[in-house]
Amino acid sequence: MAPEADWKADLRDLEKHKLSILVRYDGKTLFRSDKPGMEPLVELLEANMNNLVGTTVIVRSLGIAAAKLLLWQHVMRIDALVASRPAEDLLRPSGIAVNVRRSVERITDPKTHQPCRYETLGVKFDHPEELYSALRSELLIFPARK
Repeated sequence: MAPEADWKADLRDLEKHKLSILVRYDGKTLFRSDKPGMEPLVELLEANMNNLVGTTVIVRSLGIAAAKLLLWQHVMRIDALVASRPAEDLLRPSGIAVNVRRSVERITDPKTHQPCRYETLGVKFDHPEELYSALRSELLIFPARK
């Protein structure tokens, strides 16, 4: 686990710049996005598939789908403003350092308060490759809206 000051500073940086995801390696920013939903994570994977080993991923919201994909890519650390308990439960035994400001039972759509569609997909697919493919298809059909 990172020193508390480090991961809390990363979360403040995410909020300050109004980002949804920030990826760092060895102190350098590799990727950042302010787009909502899973689109930024899919873009990250498109550009860096299998090249995220040892990175720190800082996210606004961490659900089970994102957790499965980040576990698949062998990131070193994940810092999240909000994380679902199923995402945390999946990651904790993996050796990935996980720092969370607030845990919730599940990630919900802020407008409908129903389970987030990505949480539903994350539960549906056990294999990250299948989940990734399903997310790419979903984003083509239902692009993220700001």
